[in-house]
Amino acid sequence: MKLKKVDDLGLTVPLDSIKLGNFASWNQLFQLLSATFMLIGILLIYILSPVFSGDKMNGILPLLLTTKFGRTKLTYSKVGATFLIFLSSFILIHGLIFAFFAYYFGLSGWDTSIQMNFYWNLYSLPLSLNFIQLYLVVLVYHFIALLLVSSTTSFISYFTKSTFTTLSLSLGVFFLPQLLLQIFKGGIVNKLLTFCPISNINTESMLLKLSDSETFLFSNFYLNFFLILSLMIFLTILFNAIIIKKQKIRINL
Repeated sequence: MKLKKVDDLGLTVPLDSIKLGNFASWNQLFQLLSATFMLIGILLIYILSPVFSGDKMNGILPLLLTTKFGRTKLTYSKVGATFLIFLSSFILIHGLIFAFFAYYFGLSGWDTSIQMNFYWNLYSLPLSLNFIQLYLVVLVYHFIALLLVSSTTSFISYFTKSTFTTLSLSLGVFFLPQLLLQIFKGGIVNKLLTFCPISNINTESMLLKLSDSETFLFSNFYLNFFLILSLMIFLTILFNAIIIKKQKIRINL
């Protein structure tokens, strides 16, 4: 086997900052996190689909709004319950995953540079991150992205009259960007789809795409990452604000 020289790897970070160590177990963890994102997303959509449409389907929403506390607290309690369901699901599932990972594999290699994961092709990636830092980055992304998934499901549920309709539309909104990315492999449409929660669940692809202005907007990973998270947070706030505002208008009428 012909060995490559260090110069041939195309490293863009200082060689003395690169640390070699255990990477196989961490690679498995990041693969598992990608699957976990979809699992939690589907679970949240299934649980939250009836949050508003269920009351409409059963014909009890008008009755709830005529109660003393229903007029002012019903919407807030549902929005709050949505967040608590999301938060508890996220903490429980990710907590169990990390606990099992630490128990069976240990944390050996936590300070290994991400460029030294030989399953990936990140030698030219201009990021000085180790695996534990990357894990935190992925965790933050999953948290904000799944929070948006929860809010989107509640938003759709508010405007539909059937739980099945909410479930179908929410799953479509969740998975459709992934399908469209296979069709639009470049250009402005591809870049717009990158803002969708499910578009960046593959860790290697996310790192490469958000570090290049040709594949996304800027050549700085952190700037692109912050931009995506900011839009997700904005949409989460917007969807909940619309629900609360429209509910107040409906009550006043």
